[in-house]
Amino acid sequence: MEAGKLRHRITIEVATNTRTAAGSTTQSWATHATVWARILNFGGTERVTANQVESRVTHKVQIRNLSTVTTGMRVNDTDKSRILNILAIEGDETNEQYTWLHCARVI
Repeated sequence: MEAGKLRHRITIEVATNTRTAAGSTTQSWATHATVWARILNFGGTERVTANQVESRVTHKVQIRNLSTVTTGMRVNDTDKSRILNILAIEGDETNEQYTWLHCARVI
């Protein structure tokens, strides 16, 4: 694949839990890596749960191999103001230099 297709600058974030002075925990997100990516939108669903409509847009994000990425992390695409939760990670069968992240955006 040509490097020019990796045209989105994204931040991969990891959840961190912090204990407050009151003893409760709060979740925040810290930067794990900032990389170039290719983002493909490949479908979506909509369902009603507890009388609320939940939309889920599914994306595939291609990055150069980064073995430290895990499910549970998220992709922050600041150019498009969207957060994508990483659901699965797949090696690129045609080129071992790249990894596909299967992600979902809950709107």
